[in-house]
Amino acid sequence: MRREQNSGRGRSSAMHVGKLMARLNVKNVRFDVGSGGIPELTPQDVAAALGYVEDGIGREMLCQVWWPDGAKLTERHLLEILAEAQRLEWQRREDAMLNAMLAVAAHGNKAQMLYAKAHGDRWPRMAWMEQGIPVPAQGYTRVRRAVIDEMKGAGLCSGCNGRAYRSNDTGALCLCPLCLGSGHRPISERSRAEACGVSWMGYRKGWDRVYEWTMALCTESMRRASQQFHDGLGTVRVPN
Repeated sequence: MRREQNSGRGRSSAMHVGKLMARLNVKNVRFDVGSGGIPELTPQDVAAALGYVEDGIGREMLCQVWWPDGAKLTERHLLEILAEAQRLEWQRREDAMLNAMLAVAAHGNKAQMLYAKAHGDRWPRMAWMEQGIPVPAQGYTRVRRAVIDEMKGAGLCSGCNGRAYRSNDTGALCLCPLCLGSGHRPISERSRAEACGVSWMGYRKGWDRVYEWTMALCTESMRRASQQFHDGLGTVRVPN
């Protein structure tokens, strides 16, 4: 009898994380008995597994995408930690630019390639002075919200059905090449520019780098959080 129970739990926990977390929104539905009398995962099981996911962008994105009711209470926290992540990355790129300028001053043309790369990697400025007071650039706020909305609203990827992984020609699991692990349909650059409130040309002048970096951060964080969530359910981790 114990073997049947474990088997049933294994089938339930092998489900897509979104289907499992959707149980947190369901009311007055019994999940304690499945087909053949096999115990199924309950909303309490799902909530407990979510507790195994480390606090941060990944867990907040899981809630934003798959448990919107619960995410309403923590959306401000997600925006704050995304803002800090963007600030740190902006500073890293500015430091690289400063180092490249110093290298050019010291070594001349020998450092031109370093300078060109650092210059090409720069992001738009995060603030400007207005009557002696620093004013934050609203573009970064719009990018954060647009990335979250894209991951929440985009349909599931047709290549992996939202699982982020698919089998290659040898049968091994690998990151889905269509969605690059996001599990969602890719959105065009023009749509992203519109979501950020800028023209397509303006988007291509630097905001595209901010958007793609922020999207990659959220996607990878959510992938790790999904693995931790399934580990909390006692399932086999999807290989890296």
